[in-house]
Amino acid sequence: MKAKQTVPVDKQAKLGVYLRQICKHLSDERKADNKAFTTSSQALEESEMLIDHAIDTIASNTASVLKYSGAATVDLKSVRLATKLSFAGPLCKELMEAGEAALVAYEKATAASKSSKPVKVAKVSPANQNDAALAGRK
Repeated sequence: MKAKQTVPVDKQAKLGVYLRQICKHLSDERKADNKAFTTSSQALEESEMLIDHAIDTIASNTASVLKYSGAATVDLKSVRLATKLSFAGPLCKELMEAGEAALVAYEKATAASKSSKPVKVAKVSPANQNDAALAGRK
C-alpha cells in the first residue's frame, strides 16, 4: 500500500479559485436579454492583485503601529488601527464592518468547537477528598 503524498497548496491558487466562484455566482444572477454577464480572466487577476496589495498594506501598517507603540505582539487593536490608516472613506467603513462580521463569525465557530469537546473532570480519590474540599474553600 502506497503512502499518501502531500501536495503543497498554493494560497494564491486558492484565492483565485475563490474569486472565480464568486464571479460565477454573480454572473449567474445578472442576466438580461438572455445574455449572461461574465468577468474576464484579466479582471479576476486584477482583483486578486488588489486584494494582495490591501493585505500587504495592512500588514506593513500593522508592523509600523507595533514599532511605534513598542508592542511585540499583534493584537486586534493594532490591526484595526492599521486598517483605518490604510483606507479612507466609505471603503474603510465597509472593510471595518466586514472585518467585524468575520471576527464575530470566527468567534462563534471557535466557541462552538470548544463547547463540543468533552470537559475533563478531575477524579478525586476517597483518600484525597478532604484535601480537595479544603482546596475548594480557599
